Amino acid sequence: MKKIIKLGLATACILTVPSASLACAVKDSESSTTPAISTNLQDEGKEVDNKLLSVTLIDDAYHKGRDSFERTFTCSPSNGTLLNIHVKNKGSGKVRLKIYHNGYEKRNILIDPGTSTTEPFSNINGVGGNWKVYVTTDDGHEMDIFVRARQS
Repeated sequence: MKKIIKLGLATACILTVPSASLACAVKDSESSTTPAISTNLQDEGKEVDNKLLSVTLIDDAYHKGRDSFERTFTCSPSNGTLLNIHVKNKGSGKVRLKIYHNGYEKRNILIDPGTSTTEPFSNINGVGGNWKVYVTTDDGHEMDIFVRARQS
């Protein structure tokens, strides 16, 4: 009977854990059949998705149209020392990416059609402050962009 319960718990753990890099184990003691989750990064040599280790500030935003894209967010130094802002231009014309930190422009770059850029910002004491991501065009053509920001 205990083997059937252990098998059932192990199966339930496998079906409920969304990441292949997380392993589920059943304790083999008479007093407990509670599953334990292992988050060992070295499990079977598999890498853990960076999404699990970061704070999402802009969550995979898609924008299509002639109007500009603008998002603001606040970073907390306790969330990590690295901020990555990723923009992919899926449209047919160039787009301009402007990134502001506490009201000051930090980046102003053109992104060619079919290309992307990841702009990293780091601080040994943790990235903090108010940020704004602004994407527009210089000539008003329709944009088709993907934007993501994560802090780790």
